[in-house]
Amino acid sequence: MRGETELASVSELVTLTQEDVLRKLGTTEQGLTTSEVERRLETYGANEVAARKRRATAVEFLLQFRSPLILLLIFAGAVSLYFGEVLDSAIIFTIIIASASLDFY
Repeated sequence: MRGETELASVSELVTLTQEDVLRKLGTTEQGLTTSEVERRLETYGANEVAARKRRATAVEFLLQFRSPLILLLIFAGAVSLYFGEVLDSAIIFTIIIASASLDFY
């Protein structure tokens, strides 16, 4: 690589002079030449964020129930329902659904 040395870390770059930073990055104050841009594009590729694969909406909603607190509330709601505390169980499950919905949206 012409004029380029091993890439520096950000913490190293902040301690260097402007000239040293430009030299380390293999550029000038005017920027890169067209041929250098083409070479770097070929070497490193375009500077684009990779698209993230999107999950189905239903799966994304169900993943809200992985939290340990939510699992504990589900268990508490089930125990309340088992012992006949329908109102308590309904309140707990309402809180679970509300929490998951808020996290989802």
